[in-house]
Amino acid sequence: MFHHRELPLEERMELSYERLRHLNKHLLDGPHSPAAIAQDPSLLTALHEWAGPVDPGLSTILSIHYNLFLGTLTNAEDVHRHDLDPYLNLDRIGVFLCTELLHGNSVKELETRATYDRAAREYVLHTPRPGARKFMPNTSEVGGPKAALVAARLIIERDGRAQDEGVHLFLVPLHDPVSGETLEGITIERLPQTGSAAVDHCLTSFDNVRLPYEAMLQPSGGQRTADEITPHGLTPDGVYTNTFGGALKRFLDALARVTPGKLCMEAYHVGTMRHALTVAIRYAHIRHTFNGVRPGSVPLWHHRSHNASLLGALATGIGATLLHRHAVQTWEQAATEEERDIAERLAAITKSWITWRGREVMLECRERCGAQGLFLANGIVAQLQAGEGAITAEGDNAVISDIAGMELVMGHFERKELRPGPRDLETPESVQDLLGALARIWCDRASERLRPRHNTPRPGGLLNRTMLPARKLATTYADYLAAEGILTAAQQATDPEARRLLYLVHRLFALHRIDAQSGALQAKGYLEEDQVDMLHNLIEDVLDELAPHVLLLVNAQSVSETLLLSHPIMNTDPERRAQPALALTGPGFEGQAR
Repeated sequence: MFHHRELPLEERMELSYERLRHLNKHLLDGPHSPAAIAQDPSLLTALHEWAGPVDPGLSTILSIHYNLFLGTLTNAEDVHRHDLDPYLNLDRIGVFLCTELLHGNSVKELETRATYDRAAREYVLHTPRPGARKFMPNTSEVGGPKAALVAARLIIERDGRAQDEGVHLFLVPLHDPVSGETLEGITIERLPQTGSAAVDHCLTSFDNVRLPYEAMLQPSGGQRTADEITPHGLTPDGVYTNTFGGALKRFLDALARVTPGKLCMEAYHVGTMRHALTVAIRYAHIRHTFNGVRPGSVPLWHHRSHNASLLGALATGIGATLLHRHAVQTWEQAATEEERDIAERLAAITKSWITWRGREVMLECRERCGAQGLFLANGIVAQLQAGEGAITAEGDNAVISDIAGMELVMGHFERKELRPGPRDLETPESVQDLLGALARIWCDRASERLRPRHNTPRPGGLLNRTMLPARKLATTYADYLAAEGILTAAQQATDPEARRLLYLVHRLFALHRIDAQSGALQAKGYLEEDQVDMLHNLIEDVLDELAPHVLLLVNAQSVSETLLLSHPIMNTDPERRAQPALALTGPGFEGQAR
């Protein structure tokens, strides 16, 4: 069911939906129901870690169904009004329609409207012009009947005039449950194939489609009231009662699943990174090449030109895994509004950092596998291409990273006290301090850009003056947190060898980033000239220590052995197959979350 198959595009799409149904059946038969998965960030993100290496298309549609659709629906105040069985059993697959062709998710620009007909006690859902068509979601008939949560402006009549009450979500069936044909008044146009996952992306529009009174969802931020009074903010007689804040807050409540969606996107990259690293590093031990000036051959791994980049990528992958775990845990534990703000900011930072680093790691793995890395059956290149979708989905990386960076600059960056003077480069704590110093340097640079002497008029004003150093702050802060995760795992590891290797991974991860910005550290007095000059040798020393133990590290990532052995690249020379080594023990190396 889950091995790679050479199929035409349409059949690949159908297979992803078939796999979704297979997965859903196992969820229904197991301890965690689809509804429970939708509301449990650890389980939901772990599902993405597993699905990504297997089938990027499956990862995409399960994210839309379980997170955006089912997560939103089951979290609504009036969920009791809706029969969830068709969505839990996958008699209907759920999709989420917010983005419009001309203006994305801008709440001020969304044009799709749902006008309430008081006499009929129905909504009339309508797309006013081509630019307002819903863009991208998988709404075609491929995969079976579907239903959508559609973001539309609620229009009601008040004092003889049409009143815009802001954007709400409406539950809309798209296809006939028996024939599977698109329902009357709904137009679905297939978009051209993307270079990403094989998914039936579409443009969707509505021509005065009638919806029942119960179709509008009340966001979870509202106050539940008696059904006969205000079941979801609007009485049957068309009186609208605002029980959950202004238009922007209502819209943000409607999009509350975007933050878990960010965690899902980074989980996809965490899973595909670990898988690609395992394939590339094992292959480097199987594939032999010339031995320099000596006779005979050696594994590719023998050559520093091959192993250095993969060891650096492995350190990044381990850091990304532990950073992701931290972001998920922070989101799960957020109880107050302030804690949720912190968790949302962290998710924006980690999503952009992990997916950008994931692209770099996957590309390195693809190159190190040579021509073998180009074959879809080897599980790297398709996942690399599909990862581009995760970089854009649930908030474009550049945008969310910039916003989070600006929030850090404006007072949400915790400036750790750092003693003045140069640091030594020998202890883990010292190199970790240097990463903290880099984040502080970029925060200071961004803050300095806010001062009056830089008030030269230019497009974007304050935002443009501060944006570049603010984004760099977000990146260096993520570097610091990822390194902190590795360091904590090393400190807590119960096995001495695991502890030693994790300290080396932390050292390699940190030294690479210190080396890249050593000039800034030297300028601020955190490094001396001779320390800057020796950084490349220190990195080489760590590579020497780590290289002989890489199979122990890479196999500790718990990638499915069955999946790995299904790739042709892993079977090029069965006699030289790189067998799994003993797994490491300690926090962060338990494999998938839960």
